[in-house]
This record gives sequence, C-alpha cells and structure tokens, in this order.
Amino acid sequence: MKSMVPAGPVPKGAMVGWRANAGTGGMTYELNQTYDYPDRTLTVSTVFLKQGEVWKVLGFHIAPTMKPGVAAPQGGQAPGAATVEETSPHSG
Repeated sequence: MKSMVPAGPVPKGAMVGWRANAGTGGMTYELNQTYDYPDRTLTVSTVFLKQGEVWKVLGFHIAPTMKPGVAAPQGGQAPGAATVEETSPHSG
C-alpha cells in the first residue's frame, strides 16, 4: 500500500459517497473519499462494522488512478490495481 500513496502531506479529501446497511448480521457503514495528488487520484473506501455501541474498521481499500502521461510507481502495483485488506470482525 505504501507505494500507492505519494510521500509528503496528504491533500484534503473529498467525500464522494457513502452507504449504510442494516440487517440481521449487524450494521455496516462505508465511506468513499478521493484524494487528488499531482500524479494520481486515490479513491479510498473504508468499511465500518458496528459491534455493540462501538464502530470498528472492517475493511480498507485504496484504488489509485494515475493521471495521463504519468508512469506507474516502481515496486508497486500497476496503475488502477486495487488492494484490499480486511480483517474479520471475529479476529479480535
């Protein structure tokens, strides 16, 4: 993931969407934000799960999109490739 995020200060993110879901398995809430860097735009999705009165991070997803004419970062994934890191709510 580190190679997908440029070094330096993080630009102000823009909220581009959200989704809430409630069912027999509990409540989830997903926030979607974009961060505009000079060479790429990062679309970030964070999924939260409500356990009792506490919201916990269930998943975190980063999707980089390289701007036209910019080479992909070395040592990382290709532009537009997605990485998902999720932890089970049962893993503690």
